[in-house]
Amino acid sequence: MTRRAVKFGSTANRDLVSIIAAIRENAGARVAARWRRIFEERANALAEQPFLGAADEDLGSGRRRLVVAPYLIVYELPSPDEVSILRVVHGARDLPSLFGDLSSD
Repeated sequence: MTRRAVKFGSTANRDLVSIIAAIRENAGARVAARWRRIFEERANALAEQPFLGAADEDLGSGRRRLVVAPYLIVYELPSPDEVSILRVVHGARDLPSLFGDLSSD
C-alpha cells in the first residue's frame, strides 16, 4: 500500500491550534492532548487510505471531508502521493461560507 505525504495547510494549522486551545481551556490539558492524538491518527489514516473521507462538492471541486465527530477534516488530493489538509472545523459551522474561496495553501 502506498503511503502518501500528509500536509497541513497554514489555515488548517491555525484551525487545529485554535481547537486544541479551546479544548484545553474548557476541558483541561489531558483532554486536549487526547484530541490532538485523535487528529494526528486520523491524518495518518489518510496517508494510507486517502479516500477514507467522503467527496463533498459543496466544499469545492475535488474536496473531501473526514468526520472526526464533532469536527471535520477537509482535504484534497493534489497529486497521487499527497494529501493536503485544508481545514479542521466544527461540523456545526456554516461550511459553504467557509469554503467559498478557499484555495490550497
